[in-house]
Amino acid sequence: MTENTDKTHSETNNFAPVFKGLALVGVTGKDMAAALRLSTASISKWRNGHTVMPDEARVFLTLMLGDHIERAGEYRGKGETTNPLDEALHVLHQQEELNNDIPAMAIREGALRYRLWWNASRNTACLKPAEMMRDLGSQVAAGIR
Repeated sequence: MTENTDKTHSETNNFAPVFKGLALVGVTGKDMAAALRLSTASISKWRNGHTVMPDEARVFLTLMLGDHIERAGEYRGKGETTNPLDEALHVLHQQEELNNDIPAMAIREGALRYRLWWNASRNTACLKPAEMMRDLGSQVAAGIR
């Protein structure tokens, strides 16, 4: 058995904070599954403590939470005294404490996987292929005239 499958049911719930934090910033289980290229059932099993989440996924989801908090913080309303971002930030700190036991190789793999996903999602958002093709079509049409 691997190290992860030897953990008891109660130990599987000790990294639940990341799920709470992601929910606070509006990330759904479906969003997490798509980012990790997994089924929503896998995410649900991790969230409910039915299976142990791989360390790489813990790192990935923690980085995802941190990024969402940072980006959402840019749009935070002035003068707000309570905000879900404050609670999400607190949850992020809890998750980071729980992640202290993750082996260096798992941190590396989780961070690499996150960086690849992050770059792909930003490139897709910036490039907007449908708009590029539409613009290209109008440019071609203009060149034919």
